[in-house]
Amino acid sequence: MRMSVVGRAAIKWREGEKLSAYKDSVGIWTIGVGHTLAAGAPEVKAGMKITAAQSDEILARDLEAVEKDVTDVVKVPLNQNQFDDLSSLHFNIGPGSFRSATLLKKLNAKDYAGAADQFLVWNKGTINGKKVAINGLTIRRKDERAQFLSTTIDEAPAPDQHPNSSPPSSRSRSLMETGSALSSRQSLPFSRGKKHDRLDPHRALYFHWLAGVLGADQREGRGHPYD
Repeated sequence: MRMSVVGRAAIKWREGEKLSAYKDSVGIWTIGVGHTLAAGAPEVKAGMKITAAQSDEILARDLEAVEKDVTDVVKVPLNQNQFDDLSSLHFNIGPGSFRSATLLKKLNAKDYAGAADQFLVWNKGTINGKKVAINGLTIRRKDERAQFLSTTIDEAPAPDQHPNSSPPSSRSRSLMETGSALSSRQSLPFSRGKKHDRLDPHRALYFHWLAGVLGADQREGRGHPYD
């Protein structure tokens, strides 16, 4: 599988996008959309700057490796939201942590609910040699858990846009226009069935999050959503 347009937008929203090198919450040099040396070239150094186009290219390369690894290690059926969400977690914690996670073990045992709850465990970072809960990560994991639970297995759509494509980001587009633009190709969090206009709690939270994703300008100069 490959990440959908919405999944890529979610990673941009969660990670933020900065075109100048900065240190993340645990002191690691980062640039673009959460890119660090751990993901490969380019090496991030103090004073480094990139363009928006270069940021997109780096993200596409980083996600290609993430998509492949998630596809290789997950042995159960996934819908698009679940694949996007697992890729988001993998992108954030790295391949080693993802492969050894209890979340993956529960998921491969078809314990989807147990796997969803395991997202909440990954809210800590190492600061001054100690593992501490980080507020931004706590919020992010709740978002990811809601996204993971937002649709059922048999509702998986097939993404029809290449990961190199940029998601819509116009501030002026209304929520209804956004839904209209994406409804033909993305899995939106409305309940499927007889009452299409009713949201369950997980889908309602996801839809609120999605509105922020697609309406936010994450280019440099705008604060990180979890700040």
